Amino acid sequence: MTVNRSIFASTKFRLALLFTAGALVGLGGKVFYGIYYSPFKSTCVAPTSYYTIEDANNATLVRGIYRSYRDSFFSGHTTYIGSLSHFKEGKLAGRPTAIHREVRFDTDVEGKRIHLTVTSQHRKLGDQSSDREVKDYVYPHIDRGEVATSTIYMLDNKVLASGTESVARIVCTN
Repeated sequence: MTVNRSIFASTKFRLALLFTAGALVGLGGKVFYGIYYSPFKSTCVAPTSYYTIEDANNATLVRGIYRSYRDSFFSGHTTYIGSLSHFKEGKLAGRPTAIHREVRFDTDVEGKRIHLTVTSQHRKLGDQSSDREVKDYVYPHIDRGEVATSTIYMLDNKVLASGTESVARIVCTN
């Protein structure tokens, strides 16, 4: 069986053409890999645990994990899985409330600042919290159209830290 060599008939530099074609295929693969597995698709994992002290004898403990995902260059979502415990007179008042929420958002970037506009929020399987508790202790911005401004910092050239104007700074641990 003979091979049609018509593609090579138009050039005297067959090896150069073969090298160029191979380089273009390799470069195309690298660009595809860079877009598909880009840092914008990566996850930020941030375990948190903090007390909100209402007065000398009453407090609320919030424990959980935020996970942030980039869905595209200008949108993403954050999930929170954790619990909320109220303490009255220094003792646990009732069972902890399970929280499992997701907030979707669009972003607008200006230098180190990111403006997050909430597009939706959802309860996930197992969530037992009220919207008020979530707004007070986990996501201050959960209503559609609300905007939060966040600043991103690179710490020691290794990890990212960010947070909105109403949430403590969060450091990605992955």
